[in-house]
Amino acid sequence: RGVGKVTAEKTASVFGKDTITICARQPQRIVAEVPGIKQRAADTMTKACRQALVLIDFERILGEADVPEDVLSKLADEFGDKALDVAKGNAYQFCACVGFENADKIAIALGEPRDSERRIGAALYEAVGVVCRKTGCMCADGAATLSTASEMLGTAVSAKAIRAKLSKMCHEYDLVLQGTFLYYKEDLVTERTLAHNVANFVGSGAQDEERIEESLRK
Repeated sequence: RGVGKVTAEKTASVFGKDTITICARQPQRIVAEVPGIKQRAADTMTKACRQALVLIDFERILGEADVPEDVLSKLADEFGDKALDVAKGNAYQFCACVGFENADKIAIALGEPRDSERRIGAALYEAVGVVCRKTGCMCADGAATLSTASEMLGTAVSAKAIRAKLSKMCHEYDLVLQGTFLYYKEDLVTERTLAHNVANFVGSGAQDEERIEESLRK
């Protein structure tokens, strides 16, 4: 991607079957050995070839896992050469980029137990966002979050295990429990800051509208 046909063919005519590997791992050879290739084009080619190698490695380690190619391409774009190391270390770090469902497919393909705490925690964290988006609120009802996480995790994980993990996450402030509602930490801070700003100006009337609007935009 991003490499013109003429440039690609010219480079392939020099490096042959090793083109992708050389461009990805020995990029200095592109400008040095391929006639007429400028550094900018060489940099684009290096990036594209590195991403291609990541995709090849993903396909090799994931086997028959049903992970869409566009998802793998997005991970290659986002994480570059580190994508495979992240996948092997904790594929749920991909959730923010491609969502729990896709990250979970990768994790399971690489041997993550379906009832692992890490898997349950990743599902719960995303479930809070799912519930918030459905309601348009900055907090998620606890019961709805548990139900959503249970659907995401499937029958391999008990309701008891999900509740236990949620309790642990709240105790460790990965999520914040306020009454029966759950918040991401940053959303709770945002909500309280907004409430504080509103409270400060509720009694000020309409005398300083510009200052009020500026404060609420912060």
